[in-house]
Amino acid sequence: MPLGPGFSVVLLVESRQKREQMVEILSKSCRDFKVISNVDDLLRRAHERPISVLIFGLVSIEQSEVAYFRLLKTDPHIEQHIRSTLLLCDRNEVKHAFQLCRKGLFSDYYVAHPLYDPYHLLLRFKQLKALQDDGNMAVMKPSSISAVCDSLEQIAHADSRISGINAEMLQRLGETITLAMEALGKAVESQISSGQGGTASELISQHSGDLVHRPIHSNVSEAIRRVKEVTAEAAEVAIDQRVSIGRDHPSMPPRHKRVIVVEDNAASMQELTTALEKNDCATVCFNYGSDFAREADALSADIIMLDLTLPDMPAFHLIKKIKSSASLSSAKLFVMAQPGDREKVELVLGMGVDEVIMKPIDEQMMAFKLSHY
Repeated sequence: MPLGPGFSVVLLVESRQKREQMVEILSKSCRDFKVISNVDDLLRRAHERPISVLIFGLVSIEQSEVAYFRLLKTDPHIEQHIRSTLLLCDRNEVKHAFQLCRKGLFSDYYVAHPLYDPYHLLLRFKQLKALQDDGNMAVMKPSSISAVCDSLEQIAHADSRISGINAEMLQRLGETITLAMEALGKAVESQISSGQGGTASELISQHSGDLVHRPIHSNVSEAIRRVKEVTAEAAEVAIDQRVSIGRDHPSMPPRHKRVIVVEDNAASMQELTTALEKNDCATVCFNYGSDFAREADALSADIIMLDLTLPDMPAFHLIKKIKSSASLSSAKLFVMAQPGDREKVELVLGMGVDEVIMKPIDEQMMAFKLSHY
């Protein structure tokens, strides 16, 4: 299934050997295929003639993301020369890759390790070529009418999911109360018959905490948690679609974001808040992690920007606090790191961090990351 002239594929990878099998297949199937190992060469190639599909195949998703940011930073109009992008990922990176594509950073993703079916890529490219030949590549944009309708369907479906949770949890609550009252009755009856307790009222008060209040509280808490997950998913879908539409229609007013900043360095704090205000963000600032932790449950935010090396509290303690907070768990989490913080960064990435921003802060890159939330 050779892909004819006018359809070009470029693979960005450290070396051909890293993606040897894929390189071999694409070399045979694409008349215009090129392997490029650095961003500068990629920029030159993109300006020579349009790239139909740019494949990001660097060693990790994070490195591919950084390469994409660098492309945009060097040439803010580079997307005019690239019709579609494909992010290669490992099987355990699929969720992260999907989120990046849903935000519009990349057009699509493909599991390249383990490489189950490299020939399936050619089918995708054939579809893209057909769209390109018809002049309809724009339908791939996440803000197309089809994508908007899909997003609205997901949001509408949240209502039925919540109704199902409510019905299930009400049934479980009734069963929990029945079992709890039976257990309480048996405990009171047992102590009265053995002559070990006081009055019935005293015994009920003694046992009601463990036998009644605790299981009911656990049941209600589980219901709240599940409903919150559904509403958070629906909100994320709506926000992602709003961001995508705004990116394709610059005349739309920007989405105003609420950002919490936790940073102990006064100069860095001032620099950061100034940059955030330029990007239509309202900020709430804390110089100490302990101050933020005390007020966390009373706060709400779209984004939390957390310094990775706070003097009074380890960052991962605050991340656990954020993830368990009813009001903040759905906020996007950015951590700010120094070049020598690699081990800490690897630790917090496994805790649900959405973005890592290196210090000193690059305003343009930060603005780009903010624009995708």
